[in-house]
Amino acid sequence: MLEDEKSSGATVLAAEDFDPEVDAKRMKFAMTGTGTDEDAILRIIAGRSYLQLLEIAEKFKACYGEELVDSMKGELTGNLEKVCVKRMQSRWELIADRARWAMKGMGTNDNALCRQICPRLPAEIEKIKATYKKMFDRDLEQDVKSETGSDYEKLLVAVLSAGREPENEPDQGLAQSEAQKLYKAGEGKWGTDESTFNRIIAMRSFRQLQATFNAYKTCSDKTIEQAIKSEMGGDLERAMLHVVKAARNRPRYFATEIYETMAGCGTDEDDLIQLIVEHCEVDMKQIKKEFALLYKKALGDWVKNDVSGDLERVLMALIGDKDLGDFPAGYGMEE
Repeated sequence: MLEDEKSSGATVLAAEDFDPEVDAKRMKFAMTGTGTDEDAILRIIAGRSYLQLLEIAEKFKACYGEELVDSMKGELTGNLEKVCVKRMQSRWELIADRARWAMKGMGTNDNALCRQICPRLPAEIEKIKATYKKMFDRDLEQDVKSETGSDYEKLLVAVLSAGREPENEPDQGLAQSEAQKLYKAGEGKWGTDESTFNRIIAMRSFRQLQATFNAYKTCSDKTIEQAIKSEMGGDLERAMLHVVKAARNRPRYFATEIYETMAGCGTDEDDLIQLIVEHCEVDMKQIKKEFALLYKKALGDWVKNDVSGDLERVLMALIGDKDLGDFPAGYGMEE
């Protein structure tokens, strides 16, 4: 899915009957006294857009002299706290924060790092880099260089340069020519010319890459993914496959990433939360459609089977599969 197609895919929309001061009072009431009314907090967190949540936070501070995020952190714990805090971040803050997390401390979580960088279009890359700088006073490209190496580093840096070509009508002649170049740089020679793969996969538009990957079938019995797996390994293989899968079909790519958080033993709840919060106001409808086509089961059914309690309720609401209901009349309005 491309930049101009995103608005139709949100499962969390701006509330029509919206008063930020009323919602600020409701949030305060939900967190005052004995116990915390998690249901009330979740109705707002999952029932308002990110921009509306910012308005609520401003009113909350103006009314009570407190930061809404800090108040929620004081009342909530665990995964529920993570969801609520992430909902108070923009899409670009979520991605930048996760990229920093992937590189912070000992070692690097390369899969998480690749997910933040590889599937992005140039306009998104620029926003992520600017947000990263603003949040951490650090340069994302320099941090990536310090944490990675060799052709893997070169691929990530090339993507971060935001030099990918515009998403115009693909050139079929170029696709055929570059499919041949990819074959000759990999399967068709002894050893692998990684630089040719990096140049084409980091520079061409996603639509052009789709045409090239289709043309590759005329050069080889393998798909481009199979060729990459046979010719490369480790971090470079992983990063390149992230780009290739996203270029083919971005909603399907993110559907696969969500599936991977729940497949097998246990659930990676951190990644599941990150992905659902990041996409609920962008392209979750398309992701759900691709998820059902790929795995023959609705995303909501997977979520219900893998998490429970308040986390299940809020994630189901964020993907548009659960209505958390309205507030009781007069809730939180008592002075």
